[in-house]
This record gives sequence, C-alpha cells and structure tokens, in this order.
Amino acid sequence: MLNMLSGFQCAGCGEWNQTSVDESAGRSQNYVEDCQICCKPNLLRVQWDQQAGEFSITAELGEQHEHLHCTGANGCAQHGHHTI
Repeated sequence: MLNMLSGFQCAGCGEWNQTSVDESAGRSQNYVEDCQICCKPNLLRVQWDQQAGEFSITAELGEQHEHLHCTGANGCAQHGHHTI
C-alpha cells in the first residue's frame, strides 16, 4: 500500500485538513472523512491530476451528524461518532 500525503478544505467549516490517499486504491476514489476541526463528515472525491503529478481532492458535506462531544483535533476519528 502506497500513501501520498494530501489535503482538503472542509465543506462545513472551511478549515484545511491533512489526509493521505491510498494510491493502490486507484486514480479515482470516493470516501467519507470527518473534519479534524469541526468533525463534520466530508464526502471526498479524489482524482489523479496527471499534469500536476498529484491527487486533487474536492469535498462536500456528507450525511449530517450531531456530535455530543469532540475532544481535540482528531476526537471524532479517535472516539467514533456520538449521535443524538
């Protein structure tokens, strides 16, 4: 498995999030990743940009979740979703 460091702007709060893309999963990928700041789920659309030699990522808000708490920058990823 090869991972390439990349990032996306949260569709909810606008903050920059660092992530890694699994190159072995292909040049076109879709998956959900929670924002490291506001914990909102972002649907990421990942495409390989041949000219730039890197992945480009666009984000849109995924299914809405209400969180009871989120501790630290990676709280929701570490503790799972706490829904009402």
